[in-house]
Amino acid sequence: MPETPAFIQSLRAALQHTTSESPVQWHTHGGISCVFIKKEFDPSLYIPGMRARKHQTFLRQLHNHGFRSISKHIWCNMYFMQHTAEHDVKIVPRRRRPQKSPPLLNR
Repeated sequence: MPETPAFIQSLRAALQHTTSESPVQWHTHGGISCVFIKKEFDPSLYIPGMRARKHQTFLRQLHNHGFRSISKHIWCNMYFMQHTAEHDVKIVPRRRRPQKSPPLLNR
């Protein structure tokens, strides 16, 4: 059985424990659950298990996990819903390009 990606697990944990000060929160956009990003932030301080310190890295992770920007601050993924975590396993991160192997030496 496929596993939920670690980034998605961490994001869901952060969204489940939001306060008024939390930079990421749930938002409903046209009946769809989305992630609302209130302000730029250091992800390592708010997202459990994230080592990245740059906000841009967090945005790249959202994009790599199939989230699409509805506006500058709202990101949605059709499988990432507030009350249905069982669909999280359907979120598959894009794979990095394979690294090129070094050229063979001619003998």
